[in-house]
Amino acid sequence: MGSLCTLITIAATIGCATQRPLDVGRLQRASAKTLLLVQTRTPGTDFEAWSPGLPINSMAAIVIANRAGKSILDEHDVIDPTPELTQQIGEAFAQLHGLVAATYIEPPIVTPWLARSMITVPPRPPRPVRDLYLEVARDEWKVFTSFAGPGVVRYQVSIKLIAGDTKAVLAEGTCNANEKEQVDTGRSYGELLADDAAIVKFRLASGAARCASFLASQILLAPLPVTRSVDPSR
Repeated sequence: MGSLCTLITIAATIGCATQRPLDVGRLQRASAKTLLLVQTRTPGTDFEAWSPGLPINSMAAIVIANRAGKSILDEHDVIDPTPELTQQIGEAFAQLHGLVAATYIEPPIVTPWLARSMITVPPRPPRPVRDLYLEVARDEWKVFTSFAGPGVVRYQVSIKLIAGDTKAVLAEGTCNANEKEQVDTGRSYGELLADDAAIVKFRLASGAARCASFLASQILLAPLPVTRSVDPSR
C-alpha cells in the first residue's frame, strides 16, 4: 500500500510532509474531556509579496517582500485565514468527540537570529492545562510572481493533535493550497492586487477552506460541511 501522499487525491496539494491520521484507539484510551486549540506560526512566516524581478534567496529581497506584504495587509485589509480554519476544524473535532474546547493564541517563538541580539530570551508562558492540544501553525502565506510564469497565492498550514499527559502525537498533517488551478487562470502582480486585492483574498480563503476540509476529514477524521464560493478572477 502506498503512502498517504500518493493515496489521497483532493483539491489540495499534500506534498510529502508527515501525514498521520488520527489514532482513534489511542484517543479513546485517553478519555479526554477538554481540548485547547493552539494558534501558533512557524517563525519567519510573515505575509510576503514577491513581485517580478526580486531574486529568490536574497536577504535584501526577503526584506522587500516582507515590507510589500505588510503594505498589502494594511492597505487592502487582507486577513490571515488561519484563525478561522483553527476554529472550524477544532469545533468539528470537539463536537464529534464531546470535548469542551477553548482557544489559545501562543506567543511567537524567538528565532535564533533574534536571540543572538538579546541579553536574555524570555521564556514562553506555559499553556493552560488540557487533556488534548490541537496545534495549528501557519507555515507559509505569500503572493509570488515572476517573469517566468503567472502569479500565485501560496498558503500552507500544518496541525498536530497532542495528548496533554504523555505529549504523544495522536494525529498530524500538512496542507499546501493547490496552485495548479491558479496557474491555469494566472494573473500578473498588478491584477492580483486589483479591486482591493480581491483575487488574493479569494485565493487565501479558498485555499484555507480546502486545507480545512482535508485536515478535518483526512487527518482528524471529523469532516466539515461542504461550502462553495465564487472566484472573482473568472
